[in-house]
Amino acid sequence: MNSVSRSKLTLVALVLGLMVTCALASAQDLVDNPQYVSWAKQKPGSTVTYSMNNSAGGQQMTGTVMHKLVEVTADQVTVEMTTNMQVNGQSHAGPPMKATYKAKVPAADADQSKLPQNVKGTAKEVGNEKVDAAGKSFDCKVIEYEGTMGAPPHPPIKGKIWRSAEVPGGVVKMQSEMQQGAMTMKVGMILQSMDLK
Repeated sequence: MNSVSRSKLTLVALVLGLMVTCALASAQDLVDNPQYVSWAKQKPGSTVTYSMNNSAGGQQMTGTVMHKLVEVTADQVTVEMTTNMQVNGQSHAGPPMKATYKAKVPAADADQSKLPQNVKGTAKEVGNEKVDAAGKSFDCKVIEYEGTMGAPPHPPIKGKIWRSAEVPGGVVKMQSEMQQGAMTMKVGMILQSMDLK
């Protein structure tokens, strides 16, 4: 596999890893899961689509990530994510991935200012900002984070997430930068459209 393909796959994995939050429950006291609550209000078939603008090793990649609500039950929701990247004028569709969000989770997993799932480090809420996206203006909480990716070789990463309860899943905009050896990878993503049933 050449370095361009490896970079493309790493970026896709980074984006999906940052978008998926932990959905596991334990024997601790459980609370309402904001991910579940935001999706369970919708009907299956509802979609939230983000546009991406990524760069790695001097190469620009654009594309979309679509989240589609597949199933809603009293205990959990299932959301399918699909990516489509444009690299050197060619379209590359990633395989669909599914995430399951339980209705109840430990309080630590319900914290919307926590780190993305695949990142180890620190995160903090730094204020509020308005973000114009998908033809609307959203009042967002801004979370900054930095640390390392959880998978070897544990490259350093930093970024910002703009969150709003108006969007299923909560993310309106995201920016991150990761260093892998001598190569800097940047991911930018913003809400493109919502089709809520």
